[in-house]
Amino acid sequence: MRLHGIGFLMLVLMTTGCAPGITQEDLLKQIQGGSPPLLLDVRTEREFKEGHLPGAVNVSVADNFRVRFEKLGPPKDRPIIVICEHGPRASFAGSVLKLSGYTSVYNLDGAMKAWKKNKLPLEM
Repeated sequence: MRLHGIGFLMLVLMTTGCAPGITQEDLLKQIQGGSPPLLLDVRTEREFKEGHLPGAVNVSVADNFRVRFEKLGPPKDRPIIVICEHGPRASFAGSVLKLSGYTSVYNLDGAMKAWKKNKLPLEM
């Protein structure tokens, strides 16, 4: 049996559960404090170029995600904040990372939509 699209996403989420969230305020403090976690933006390259969190790296879930991410080589215990525009792509990516052995994976509460709405810092 082969799963596609939403079926695969549902299986991954049921198997791993969703990554816990981190508040925008807590993440902003970490960024401004000079020791931020790995900020992983999983949106498309175009979305990323339109504005992203300071210091974020872009690895789209739409483009061989796990292989491209593992080429970055972060330690399995390094905190990772997964970010997308609304939340579903970040949930999927977080679950893939957890299945791959990463132990400190979090999703940004409210995603980029809320970050932008609150006029928090962006890089272009």
